[in-house]
Amino acid sequence: MAHDINRMFYVGEAPWHGLGVRLPARASYEAVVEAAGFYDAVAKDVYVPPFRAPIPDKKALVRSDTGEYGSVVGKGYEVVQFSEVARTLVEAAGDATTPG
Repeated sequence: MAHDINRMFYVGEAPWHGLGVRLPARASYEAVVEAAGFYDAVAKDVYVPPFRAPIPDKKALVRSDTGEYGSVVGKGYEVVQFSEVARTLVEAAGDATTPG
């Protein structure tokens, strides 16, 4: 599908696309993080493009759980971990229905 959803959760009826993990209402933070696929990114010190010289003023953001490349950012970019955002959103939302 064109939406690029690879992990998510839902509460109640399954979404139209049939993707995701069903969770009970008011699921725990840990259950939401696992089902939705939230992860932490690791900022590397220097970005090294394939077959090229390192770029000292850039950092590569890489998934800590899979090693998958995410993005390249400037050296001063401050990484906000997905787990921090997820906890804030889960606590603020109370009754979440389809994050992912």
